[in-house]
Amino acid sequence: MRITEIFHSIQGESSYAGQPCVFVRLT
Repeated sequence: MRITEIFHSIQGESSYAGQPCVFVRLT
């Protein structure tokens, strides 16, 4: 469940708010 942690980190950023699904998809 490490992807969830990374997703949480990205969600906190407004700049990457639109690129969270892509990040999890890559992992």
